[in-house]
Amino acid sequence: MKKAQLFKASLAFCAVLFFAACSSSTQKEEAKADVNITYKDAVSAEGEKYVASLAIDGMACEMMCGNKISSTLAAINGVKHTEIEFNGAEEDNFAIVEYDVEVVSEGEMVKAVEALANGHYKVKSVEVVHYKKGDATEEVEEELSYSPHFDYELPNIFSAFARLF
Repeated sequence: MKKAQLFKASLAFCAVLFFAACSSSTQKEEAKADVNITYKDAVSAEGEKYVASLAIDGMACEMMCGNKISSTLAAINGVKHTEIEFNGAEEDNFAIVEYDVEVVSEGEMVKAVEALANGHYKVKSVEVVHYKKGDATEEVEEELSYSPHFDYELPNIFSAFARLF
Protein backbone atom coordinates (compact mmCIF):
# COMPACT_ATOMS: atom_id res chain seq x y z
CA MET A 1 0.00 0.00 0.00
CA LYS A 2 2.77 2.45 0.92
CA LYS A 3 4.68 1.56 -2.25
CA ALA A 4 1.66 2.50 -4.36
CA GLN A 5 1.32 5.86 -2.59
CA LEU A 6 5.05 6.52 -2.94
CA PHE A 7 4.83 5.66 -6.66
CA LYS A 8 1.87 8.01 -7.18
CA ALA A 9 3.62 10.81 -5.28
CA SER A 10 6.82 10.43 -7.31
CA LEU A 11 4.80 10.30 -10.55
CA ALA A 12 2.99 13.53 -9.57
CA PHE A 13 6.32 15.17 -8.68
CA CYS A 14 7.79 14.23 -12.08
CA ALA A 15 4.72 15.63 -13.86
CA VAL A 16 5.05 18.94 -11.99
CA LEU A 17 8.76 19.17 -12.90
CA PHE A 18 7.97 18.40 -16.54
CA PHE A 19 5.35 21.15 -16.82
CA ALA A 20 7.51 23.63 -14.91
CA ALA A 21 10.43 22.99 -17.29
CA CYS A 22 8.22 23.50 -20.34
CA SER A 23 6.80 26.78 -19.06
CA SER A 24 10.21 28.26 -18.22
CA SER A 25 11.63 27.46 -21.66
CA THR A 26 8.64 29.21 -23.24
CA GLN A 27 9.36 32.31 -21.16
CA LYS A 28 12.98 32.33 -22.34
CA GLU A 29 11.88 32.19 -25.99
CA GLU A 30 9.45 35.08 -25.40
CA ALA A 31 12.23 37.13 -23.80
CA LYS A 32 14.42 36.64 -26.88
CA ALA A 33 11.61 37.90 -29.09
CA ASP A 34 11.57 41.24 -27.22
CA VAL A 35 14.74 42.55 -28.91
CA ASN A 36 14.08 45.78 -30.81
CA ILE A 37 15.38 45.54 -34.40
CA THR A 38 15.55 48.71 -36.52
CA TYR A 39 16.40 48.93 -40.21
CA LYS A 40 18.07 51.80 -42.11
CA ASP A 41 19.31 52.36 -45.65
CA ALA A 42 22.56 54.05 -46.63
CA VAL A 43 24.68 54.58 -49.75
CA SER A 44 28.11 53.00 -50.12
CA ALA A 45 30.67 53.17 -52.93
CA GLU A 46 31.93 49.69 -51.93
CA GLY A 47 28.77 47.84 -52.92
CA GLU A 48 25.72 46.26 -51.36
CA LYS A 49 26.09 44.82 -47.86
CA TYR A 50 24.23 44.42 -44.57
CA VAL A 51 25.79 45.47 -41.27
CA ALA A 52 24.11 44.78 -37.92
CA SER A 53 25.07 46.55 -34.71
CA LEU A 54 24.07 44.43 -31.69
CA ALA A 55 23.93 46.33 -28.37
CA ILE A 56 25.07 43.75 -25.80
CA ASP A 57 24.63 43.94 -22.04
CA GLY A 58 26.83 41.87 -19.73
CA MET A 59 30.28 42.36 -21.26
CA ALA A 60 32.92 42.90 -18.58
CA CYS A 61 36.04 43.05 -20.74
CA GLU A 62 37.11 43.32 -24.34
CA MET A 63 39.62 40.49 -24.36
CA MET A 64 37.65 37.52 -23.04
CA CYS A 65 34.00 38.56 -23.41
CA GLY A 66 34.54 40.39 -26.68
CA ASN A 67 36.63 37.63 -28.23
CA LYS A 68 34.11 34.95 -27.20
CA ILE A 69 31.20 36.89 -28.71
CA SER A 70 33.17 37.76 -31.84
CA SER A 71 34.34 34.18 -32.45
CA THR A 72 30.83 32.81 -31.85
CA LEU A 73 29.31 35.22 -34.36
CA ALA A 74 32.11 34.60 -36.88
CA ALA A 75 31.40 30.84 -36.71
CA ILE A 76 27.82 31.33 -37.93
CA ASN A 77 27.37 30.47 -41.60
CA GLY A 78 26.76 33.70 -43.54
CA VAL A 79 28.69 36.05 -41.22
CA LYS A 80 31.46 37.76 -43.19
CA HIS A 81 33.13 39.99 -40.58
CA THR A 82 32.76 40.81 -36.87
CA GLU A 83 34.12 43.60 -34.73
CA ILE A 84 33.63 44.41 -31.04
CA GLU A 85 33.19 48.00 -29.87
CA PHE A 86 33.90 47.86 -26.12
CA ASN A 87 33.15 51.09 -24.22
CA GLY A 88 33.38 49.84 -20.63
CA ALA A 89 31.68 47.40 -18.28
CA GLU A 90 28.89 49.82 -17.35
CA GLU A 91 28.45 51.28 -20.85
CA ASP A 92 26.67 50.00 -23.96
CA ASN A 93 28.95 47.65 -25.90
CA PHE A 94 28.40 46.60 -29.48
CA ALA A 95 29.14 43.74 -31.82
CA ILE A 96 29.33 45.03 -35.40
CA VAL A 97 28.55 42.20 -37.84
CA GLU A 98 28.66 42.21 -41.63
CA TYR A 99 26.56 39.32 -42.90
CA ASP A 100 24.69 37.79 -45.82
CA VAL A 101 20.98 38.39 -45.25
CA GLU A 102 20.03 35.39 -47.41
CA VAL A 103 22.00 32.95 -45.24
CA VAL A 104 21.62 34.19 -41.65
CA SER A 105 19.03 36.34 -39.87
CA GLU A 106 19.36 38.87 -37.08
CA GLY A 107 17.38 36.57 -34.80
CA GLU A 108 19.91 33.77 -35.25
CA MET A 109 22.74 36.09 -34.27
CA VAL A 110 20.81 37.27 -31.19
CA LYS A 111 20.14 33.66 -30.13
CA ALA A 112 23.81 32.74 -30.58
CA VAL A 113 24.99 35.63 -28.36
CA GLU A 114 22.37 35.02 -25.68
CA ALA A 115 23.21 31.29 -25.57
CA LEU A 116 26.80 32.06 -24.51
CA ALA A 117 27.83 31.63 -20.85
CA ASN A 118 24.45 30.26 -19.76
CA GLY A 119 22.60 33.38 -20.91
CA HIS A 120 24.94 35.91 -19.27
CA TYR A 121 24.94 38.22 -22.31
CA LYS A 122 21.71 39.98 -23.31
CA VAL A 123 21.14 41.70 -26.65
CA LYS A 124 19.26 44.93 -25.92
CA SER A 125 18.72 46.11 -29.49
CA VAL A 126 19.84 45.53 -33.07
CA GLU A 127 20.32 48.20 -35.73
CA VAL A 128 20.66 46.90 -39.29
CA VAL A 129 22.05 49.17 -42.01
CA HIS A 130 21.55 48.11 -45.62
CA TYR A 131 24.29 49.74 -47.67
CA LYS A 132 23.31 50.11 -51.34
CA LYS A 133 25.78 50.69 -54.13
CA GLY A 134 25.87 54.29 -55.24
CA ASP A 135 27.82 57.53 -55.22
CA ALA A 136 28.44 58.36 -51.56
CA THR A 137 29.71 61.89 -52.36
CA GLU A 138 26.20 63.14 -53.15
CA GLU A 139 24.99 62.23 -49.69
CA VAL A 140 28.02 63.84 -48.02
CA GLU A 141 27.54 67.10 -49.94
CA GLU A 142 23.98 67.35 -48.69
CA GLU A 143 25.08 66.80 -45.08
CA LEU A 144 27.86 69.40 -45.33
CA SER A 145 25.77 72.20 -46.78
CA TYR A 146 26.39 75.48 -44.93
CA SER A 147 23.67 77.83 -43.83
CA PRO A 148 24.95 81.05 -42.20
CA HIS A 149 23.47 82.15 -38.91
CA PHE A 150 24.46 84.68 -36.32
CA ASP A 151 24.90 83.76 -32.67
CA TYR A 152 25.72 87.33 -31.69
CA GLU A 153 23.01 89.41 -30.07
CA LEU A 154 23.19 93.19 -30.30
CA PRO A 155 23.02 94.98 -26.95
CA ASN A 156 19.99 96.99 -25.99
CA ILE A 157 20.96 100.65 -26.52
CA PHE A 158 18.68 101.86 -23.72
CA SER A 159 20.34 99.62 -21.14
CA ALA A 160 23.77 100.92 -22.29
CA PHE A 161 22.66 104.57 -21.73
CA ALA A 162 21.05 103.68 -18.39
CA ARG A 163 24.39 102.42 -17.11
CA LEU A 164 26.10 105.71 -18.09
CA PHE A 165 23.68 107.93 -16.16
